[in-house]
Amino acid sequence: MTTQFLAKGTLYSGTRSYFEKEVPGGFSALLDAIKRADLPLHEFMSQTFLDSVMYDVMWVPTLVPIEAKVANKSVKAYLVHRTEWQANRDLNGAYKALLRLTSPEMALKAVPNIMVQMFNFGKPVTKKILTGYHVVSFKGIPDVLEGWLMNAFRIYGYKVVDMAGGKVTDFHIDPAISEGVLNGVPVSTLTVNLSYENK
Repeated sequence: MTTQFLAKGTLYSGTRSYFEKEVPGGFSALLDAIKRADLPLHEFMSQTFLDSVMYDVMWVPTLVPIEAKVANKSVKAYLVHRTEWQANRDLNGAYKALLRLTSPEMALKAVPNIMVQMFNFGKPVTKKILTGYHVVSFKGIPDVLEGWLMNAFRIYGYKVVDMAGGKVTDFHIDPAISEGVLNGVPVSTLTVNLSYENK
């Protein structure tokens, strides 16, 4: 599979680390399951991923159900646990001190751009910034990735606000607005609404 929609290798190296640390049988158990299900995906996942290099992200819809099965979780429970694990890994690194020195308002201004640095799509457009209320749209999201990314936006949003000294009081995503087809893939705009208060 080769598409125009890419993500940094940290996504896939994170998968390797997660399975090695959290799942009996480790990453080799995942590779065995992938080999039985999808040989091209097995070849893709068997490579060494470099964190800063961009790789095809359209494997994710096929990969996630296999990961969930190997982790012995429902897809929904797996996505929540895996994304929380990834958020802790990402945000407790270089961004930890920065987030603790800023306000939720300032953190939420910066985070959309940080998040989409992971991808070559999903350009953020800030719609509204008020104290306690933030609205941002992400354009050009492949429809097949919407559920996966909405889960990530929610978990990262809660985590960032918490680390910056706030508490999320409401989080919702508006119904997706279709943008048509880009590079043969249906894409849409997702708009995130987040309200918060200081702790």
